Amino acid sequence: MIKDIQKEVDEITKWIKAYVEETKAEGVVIGNSGGKDSATVIALMEKALGKENVITVAMPCNSINADIEDAKLVSDTFNVPLLKVDLTRNI
Repeated sequence: MIKDIQKEVDEITKWIKAYVEETKAEGVVIGNSGGKDSATVIALMEKALGKENVITVAMPCNSINADIEDAKLVSDTFNVPLLKVDLTRNI
């Protein structure tokens, strides 16, 4: 089973790299909630494109601090930058 997972990861990262090259993009920007889905996408992007070509963005809106801490943990784990754009409206 592990070989099947590695094969899938290899195919996905190959597709990502080809797609980004085809579009002539210099990299990707990924929304980072700190959850499993974000972490998975960030891991695949970092593997396919290299950490220097991935930027993550957290966009809290009345979020608890733990959400931002989780997003930071994910970006730190994959050594990619995290930008924070607070969407909470100041009243």
